[in-house]
Amino acid sequence: MSRTYSIDADIFSAVPAYRRAVLVARGVRNAPSNAGLELKFKEAMKKVENDKTRRHDHPRQERFFAAYRAVGIKGEKQKIQPGITALLRRIGKGQADGVPFISTLVCIANFVGVEHLFPTGVFDLAAVKGSIVLGRAKGGEVWTPIAGKSPAPQVAAEGEVLLRDDASGVVICKTWNSKGGKDTAMSADSTDIVMDIDCILAEGDTTEGDLTAAASLAAQCFREFCGVKEVSAYLLSPEAPSFTFGSKSTLKLAKPSKTVAKVADSWLTPTPIDVAMSVDALTASLLTKIVEVSAQSAGDPDTVKSMLTAVLKRELNMLQNHAYAAGLSARDDCDDSVH
Repeated sequence: MSRTYSIDADIFSAVPAYRRAVLVARGVRNAPSNAGLELKFKEAMKKVENDKTRRHDHPRQERFFAAYRAVGIKGEKQKIQPGITALLRRIGKGQADGVPFISTLVCIANFVGVEHLFPTGVFDLAAVKGSIVLGRAKGGEVWTPIAGKSPAPQVAAEGEVLLRDDASGVVICKTWNSKGGKDTAMSADSTDIVMDIDCILAEGDTTEGDLTAAASLAAQCFREFCGVKEVSAYLLSPEAPSFTFGSKSTLKLAKPSKTVAKVADSWLTPTPIDVAMSVDALTASLLTKIVEVSAQSAGDPDTVKSMLTAVLKRELNMLQNHAYAAGLSARDDCDDSVH
């Protein structure tokens, strides 16, 4: 039986300008750290820090709050918001160094979101049993928070807007594009994945071409940092609200860079959590960062000290997240994870 991915008609009826790009990639290697990608993400966050017009109150973010109201989602902006909005708030407060590198795929989703100011989400396709639907809850669907040592599952009320596995009733993402669920979250073993990128069209600010550019960047990152060779991409709209997995792409992505195949493997690291947390792996990662920092700082001692302090904080934060993922510790402040 073929599986589909669809958006309910009433979502498009309430928000006609809404569009979602969906990318499907198979044979992914989800490394727990990646020096090249981390540098790109830092650069994207630096843009947000230096440019107040790229913060959480950008029109691309504000339009989603209007969209939430249009479909009946209520609540304070700080509590009910797209995941990318929460991340932009955090960066705008000068907390970029505290944003964890959870895994390569999560970082790619965050990087694309920060670069284009669009909500993004990524989830493990292997954890989904049936067709995928973005729409109103039937009532009784189960969502499990990602953060916390033993997060208690929550049951959806009839009419809630969420992304769900129509076969199992598992909620992939709660409140449209706000909170990803633990049941379909990425892991070191994830190989077949789906990434969503959302936008609301607006004259003079956002076009379908902007959404395609964001999807093309995501596909490029899959190839460069995850060893993916083929990416399928689909545009969901009022005119085309669904697609069948395995069907021909409906979103034409930019051609991949010719250099991707040459550099992909050099940035990949082993994926098992036990390897990522070993002394040898951590030491190698830190040495790589030290070399990068030294090359960027031109040898100035104060600059080296400042940059290394920031790098070490990020590495230790990442290690703590690996420990949490392995069930070795609790971490309750990881609210910027995407689904």
